[in-house]
Amino acid sequence: MLGWLRQRSLTSGIGRKLYDSIVARARAEPFYRDLLVPDTPEGRFELIVLHVYLVLERLRSEGAAGTRLSRAVIEAFVTDMDDSMREFGIGDMGVPRRVKRAAAAVYERSAAYAAAQQGEADALAHVLAEHIYLGTRSDGRVPGQVAAYVRRTAAELEAVPSSRMLDGDLVFSHAIEFRP
Repeated sequence: MLGWLRQRSLTSGIGRKLYDSIVARARAEPFYRDLLVPDTPEGRFELIVLHVYLVLERLRSEGAAGTRLSRAVIEAFVTDMDDSMREFGIGDMGVPRRVKRAAAAVYERSAAYAAAQQGEADALAHVLAEHIYLGTRSDGRVPGQVAAYVRRTAAELEAVPSSRMLDGDLVFSHAIEFRP
């Protein structure tokens, strides 16, 4: 029994490490400065969800170990949302309901992003505009740049060796390229 508990603790720690990498990337200044992602709790949330989706998609190829790690990443996300909502002053009675909605948003966005990546070239940009920009970027240029970033990042994550991914050794490339 202690072996199981030790393994769960190790997996939780690795999941937290991956989640910390996700949050660090989602807070990168170029998203807000160059791509005009709203620097609001909602904008930051949407970027975190986008990066959670990218990491969870990469973990799918890792079998049972990837599934356990995906669960740990989601648990770290839920814990972070709970802590953040309490910091915002949301009362104890409202936190569980809002955390549940935040977790549901991860699954909803993941399904939408995955479907859009399989669709037409501009489908991903449209879905990103809908969620990240709340539909306010009608010219498609900026969401198109985010869509190109998503594709590059997905390819970058696919190139991460399994051993590094399963150890939580994830460092997104430092260059975030956005072209005008």
